[in-house]
Amino acid sequence: MISEIIDSIQQQQDKFRLVYQPIVKRDGTIAGAEALLRWEDDDGITHYPDEFIANLEHFGCYIRLGDWIIHKAITDIASIGRDGFFINVNVTWRQLAEPHFAQQVIQELNEAGFPASQLHLEITERERYDSRSMAVSLAVLTEAGVQIVLDDFCTQESSLAIIKRYHIDQLKVDKEFVFDVLESKRSQAIIQCLAELAHKLGMKICLEGVETEETRKFVEQYSADYYQGFLYSGPIEFSMLLGLLQTQRLN
Repeated sequence: MISEIIDSIQQQQDKFRLVYQPIVKRDGTIAGAEALLRWEDDDGITHYPDEFIANLEHFGCYIRLGDWIIHKAITDIASIGRDGFFINVNVTWRQLAEPHFAQQVIQELNEAGFPASQLHLEITERERYDSRSMAVSLAVLTEAGVQIVLDDFCTQESSLAIIKRYHIDQLKVDKEFVFDVLESKRSQAIIQCLAELAHKLGMKICLEGVETEETRKFVEQYSADYYQGFLYSGPIEFSMLLGLLQTQRLN
């Protein structure tokens, strides 16, 4: 499978596509979306990033694909022409460590006429953040106005160290703490503490994994800024996202 994916990258075959999962405000208004990668093999089977990204990074093939993801996501969302509508794009430490990564991103934004503040780059705690070039990239992007989002927050031991060391604009609380929030006093306490921490540090907070109306009503008490989950929508094609935006609100 990996060799087939590498061939797709090298030959620029149209087997990759992006789908988008809406991110909503507390009132149900769609505020933005997260771009998610999909790859279709020769048999027409769709594969998810967890199946191949690590191997592509191992073989040094992901940078080129990552550049395409950023370009495609910015181009798609810029075409909507909606003020304030943001796009979340996942990036890896290897991308951030590339010397010209930040400038390439800024160039993409300028060419698309897309505000830097509406590009949210998601990094995870599983990555390593000890290289100088990576720190420089984050600093340049932050200075340009790009928002940095720490995904899967509180799933690794390095959580607090990252938000102390780097400028983080938003925390995304992993669905592990949300799916059982109705029953688990521990999950309730953790989400409450994380929301308070984020807001005290001037960050926004997004709760992932909101899948039922009961969960949504319960977590409203924590004053999260954004929600994401199958209650609102799973990952969908760009054309479907445009259709949802016509309704303005996901109930």
